Amino acid sequence: MGKILIVDDELGILEELSDYLANSYKIVTANSSSEAIKILESEEIDVAIIDMYMESEESGIDVLKAAKQISPLIQCIILTAYGTASNVVSAMRAGAYDYVEKQSPDIYENLVHRINKALEYRDSLQAYQKSEERYQTLIENLNEVIYMMDTRGYITYISPTVEQYTQYKPSEIIDQHFSYFVYPNDRSYVLDRFYDALNTNSNNFQPYEFRIIDKNQKIHYVRNSSRPLKENGKINCLIGSLIDITKQKEAEEQRKKAEKDLRKANKLLKKALNELKETQQKIIQQERLRDMGQLASGITHSFNDVLEVTLGLSDYMLNNPNILNDIETVKSYLKMIKNSSEDGRKLTERLKMFYRQRDEDEVFSPVNINELIKQVVLITQPKWKVQAQVQGIKIDVLTDLQDIPLINGKENELREVLTNLVFNAIDALTTGGTISLKTKVDGGKDVIIEVADTGIGMTEETKRRCFELYYSTKKDAGTGLGLAIAYGTIQRHDGKIDVQSELGKGTKFTIRLPIGTVTPKKEEESKPEKLEFEESKPEKSLRPLNVLVVDDSEPIQKILGLYLTAGGHKFELAGNGKEALEKFRSGTFDLVITDRAISDISGDKLAYHIKQMRPETPVIMITGLGNIMKASGEMPKDIDRLISKPLTMKELHQALAEITTLT
Repeated sequence: MGKILIVDDELGILEELSDYLANSYKIVTANSSSEAIKILESEEIDVAIIDMYMESEESGIDVLKAAKQISPLIQCIILTAYGTASNVVSAMRAGAYDYVEKQSPDIYENLVHRINKALEYRDSLQAYQKSEERYQTLIENLNEVIYMMDTRGYITYISPTVEQYTQYKPSEIIDQHFSYFVYPNDRSYVLDRFYDALNTNSNNFQPYEFRIIDKNQKIHYVRNSSRPLKENGKINCLIGSLIDITKQKEAEEQRKKAEKDLRKANKLLKKALNELKETQQKIIQQERLRDMGQLASGITHSFNDVLEVTLGLSDYMLNNPNILNDIETVKSYLKMIKNSSEDGRKLTERLKMFYRQRDEDEVFSPVNINELIKQVVLITQPKWKVQAQVQGIKIDVLTDLQDIPLINGKENELREVLTNLVFNAIDALTTGGTISLKTKVDGGKDVIIEVADTGIGMTEETKRRCFELYYSTKKDAGTGLGLAIAYGTIQRHDGKIDVQSELGKGTKFTIRLPIGTVTPKKEEESKPEKLEFEESKPEKSLRPLNVLVVDDSEPIQKILGLYLTAGGHKFELAGNGKEALEKFRSGTFDLVITDRAISDISGDKLAYHIKQMRPETPVIMITGLGNIMKASGEMPKDIDRLISKPLTMKELHQALAEITTLT
C-alpha cells in the first residue's frame, strides 16, 4: 500500500480527498507548504498530491521542488483549478509526474488512476536505481579495469580498480588520451588496434596484450578486450576492460627459463647417457664378438665341408664332360650339391640366432627353456665338437631336460647367458671331458637350470669374484664381462645364479628363474628332418611378369634368369645401379629384384630412386645378409620383400606370387 501526502490549504478538499483515498492508500495530509515540507523531511512518501496555488508563503511548485530535492524518487501530482498550458508546462518542468483539474467531473477516478501509474513509475525507478547501485558495486569490485573512451581516444570513464594497479586515481585519468599511459614501444600497435575497432563492421574483436606504465613508471602487462558502442547506427564510444597479467607474464618467463635450463640439463644428461650406452654397447659387443669369433672358427670348418661337396662335384663334372650323358648320375650329384647347400644355409641360421639384437622396447614373453638349451647345444657345436676334434680332444655334451613349465623372459638374452656358460665350460675342458645341461622344477615355483663341466675348476678367489665386472682369468683372451652380463640378465629376470666349483674337479652354475603364467604346450617328439628332392615348380596361377634384375654377379644373374624363365616371366639384366636406373626409366617393369651390395650404389638407394619414380612398383631385395638383417630388425623402408641368399626357385616363385597378390 502506497503512502500518499495530500497538500491543500482548503480543508474541505483535503478532507474529501483523504476520505475517498483512505480505503486504498495510507494517507498523510498537510494544509500548508511548511507543514508539507516537514512531513517530507521526516517520513518516506511515495506520491504527493499538491495544490498548485495555496495562500501561503510558498506555492505548490515550491513544495514540488522541495519534495524532489528531499526524495528524488517521489512522484508528484499537481491539483489545479486552471489547467492552462502554461500551468501544465511549469509543473512538468519542475518535475511533476502528472496533473489533475479540480473541476473535472470524474476527478476521483482520474486521481486514483494517476496515483497508481505514479506508484508503478516510482517502483520501476527504484528498481532501476538498485540495479545501477549493484552494477556500480560490481564494477568497483571487479579485478578488471572497466573503461569508456570517445572516438578520439579520450577516456570518459574508468572504474576505481585502476588505482589498485596503476596508483592513478580515476580523476587523474579521465579526460586524458589513453596513449599517454601506454608503454612507448607499444603505442603504435595499440593505436592501430584502436582505429581498427572503430573502422571495422565485424563483431569479432579479439583480445590483445600490451604494456602500460603506472604512476611510479613501473611497467605492467595487460590484456585488453574492447568493442565499439553504436547509437542510431553510428559509433559514439568504445567500452572495454583491462586485466593485469604481469604476474602471469613473469611466471611464464620463469617457466620458459626453467624449461630452457631443463632442456639444457636434459641435453647434457642425454649426451652422458648416450656416451655411457655407447661405451656399454661397445664392451658388450666386444664380448659378443669374442664369442662370435669362437663360434665362427668352428662354423668355418663346417662350411668348408659344405664347399668341398659343391666344389668337388662341380669340378669333377666339368673335367669329365662325358658323365653329363648319364642323366641319373648327374641328377644324383646335383641333389648332393643341393643338400650340401642346404646344410650351409643352416649354418648361417645358427649365426642368425646368436646375432639377434636386443630390442629396447621388447617385453617379456613365454620362453621354453628346454628348446632354448637345444638351440644353444646346436649353436656351440662347432666349438665343442669340431674345434675340439681339431685340437685332438673329445668333449661330450649331455642333456637331461625334464618336463618344465614356460618362464617369462627375453629369449635372446637368456640364449646369450647359456651360450656364454657353455663357452666357459669348453674353455675349462683343456684335456676334454663332459658338459651337462639339466633342467627341473623346484617346489612348483622355480625352473632350475644347471650347466656343469668336469674341467679344471676355480680357485676360491675366482669363485668369489667371477661375477665381478672386468674380472677375468683368461688374460688377453677375455674381457671379464661374460659372467657379469649373465648375472645382470638373470637379475633382470627376477632370478638367481650361483656357482659351485672345486679346483681340479669342475664347475656347476645353477640358475633359478620364476615360473611364468602361461601353460606350456606338450612338447612334440622331435623327428629327423626329411630332405626333399622334388623339383621346384613355378606357381601356375601367376601371370607373366616383366622383371628388372640387378646384381653385379653374372652367376647370380644367370640363376635368377633361369628361375624367371622357368616361371614364364620376361626379364632384363643390369650389372650396377646406374644401368638399372636407365633401364627402369626407359622400360616398363612389373617389379624389380636387386642385390643389396652392388658396385656403384647400394640396393637401398636404388630402391629409393625407383620408388621416387614409380611408388607402386614392388622391389624385392635378395641378399646374403638377409638372415642377419631380419634377426636385427633391419628392413630398408623402400623394400617390399627381403629374401636371404641362397634361395631356391620355389622360394622366388612364392615371393613373386605373394607380392603381386598384395599389389
